Amino acid sequence: INLDEVERRMHLTKEAIGDDKTLYDFLEGAIRLYSGQINPLEDSEGIFQVVLPEKIQKEIGVNFKDSYKITTNREISAKNSDIEGINLKNSLVSGLIEKVKNEAFSERHDFYGRTAAVSSSEITDVSVIFNVKIRYVVNTEPKSLMEEIAQMGIELFNPEVKLTEADANKLWHSRWKNHEKSEKYVQKHLKRALEPYHLDKLLVELGEKRLKIIVKERRNMIKNLKEQGVAADMEGIDDIEVVGVDLLTLTII
Repeated sequence: INLDEVERRMHLTKEAIGDDKTLYDFLEGAIRLYSGQINPLEDSEGIFQVVLPEKIQKEIGVNFKDSYKITTNREISAKNSDIEGINLKNSLVSGLIEKVKNEAFSERHDFYGRTAAVSSSEITDVSVIFNVKIRYVVNTEPKSLMEEIAQMGIELFNPEVKLTEADANKLWHSRWKNHEKSEKYVQKHLKRALEPYHLDKLLVELGEKRLKIIVKERRNMIKNLKEQGVAADMEGIDDIEVVGVDLLTLTII
């Protein structure tokens, strides 16, 4: 079975959201932002103890009081039921992502506008790179859910102009510099990037685009398996629907 495309998508997802260490760095920053602590557990490599105010726990839908252990080591989390792994499915990680995302995009909070804005010599027009989480339901028996991180880029003042995957990737990996713009300037651009009409339209279009690609990939996989004489119950694996498209981050460049 050719898994090259699966590996490519995993690589793109890792580039978009980072590896386990990147998620840990986010988790550490978010926990400290909300007056919590995350510290290495004594005599345990790669295991951390998390302390988070009960008010914040309640807001993000977790309840562990003052005893919560988490690790970046997947083998450790697999072997120990009382130690959680750091990943997007983890309720603490996903809850803090949602809380930070919602408050960063709300003028009611002190750190509104903390979403990144940078400068790059690779562009002439102000652009925006979005990282988006797309959730799908697969109509197998029983039904299953899956999710991925996808990336898209547009020109800020002409959102109908979408960056190609190659251009967005080149811009994302270009050498960034401090934009040296005022807070008011950056917030004005953030508000434009987050205008509901064109943003909602872009998110829907991205979900539809990714859905077509995934369905095509799965149908090719089914065809290849049949040609190889591999017997497997694959009914419904290409019957997929988009059930959610959520903005995770945006970067103005």
